[in-house]
Amino acid sequence: LLAVYGFSVVIQSILQVVYGAHHTAMSPLLVPNRIFEFLMSLFFICRWVFLPLYQVPQLSTLWSTLPMYMVAGYYLAFFFSISHNFKDVYMMEDTTRESNTKNGSFLYKQVVSSSNVGGPILCFFNGGLNYQIEHHLFPRISHCHYPVIALLSGTTARRKHSLCSL
Repeated sequence: LLAVYGFSVVIQSILQVVYGAHHTAMSPLLVPNRIFEFLMSLFFICRWVFLPLYQVPQLSTLWSTLPMYMVAGYYLAFFFSISHNFKDVYMMEDTTRESNTKNGSFLYKQVVSSSNVGGPILCFFNGGLNYQIEHHLFPRISHCHYPVIALLSGTTARRKHSLCSL
């Protein structure tokens, strides 16, 4: 099933944009971003499905893009598993909004349930997936800034919350 994970991420993100929800309803302030993301999703589908089929209208054309999704699925699953499954990781039992205020803030939970792997070079090659803490804290910032932010966020977290694993 990991082989189709890359494809399922694309489909899930399109559905989340269309329905305006990802676990909870999206803010009305995100409408311009949702429109842009939906247009980019359409562009992705046109680029990787319709354009190849237009150029070579055969079933083998679709089969030739399948390895891309399989490799991406294994790659994403690998980085997500090593970034979120480690010794002393904080596992959230209930991910509803109410639970985010009971046992620590939402941002605190993002830090203690994620980890960083590798460094700036790996960040360049995999689009920042190795900096999961920074990705969770600052999802709209370009991944090229994550190595610098990691130094600042790690120092702040250790000082304020005694988190030694960062």
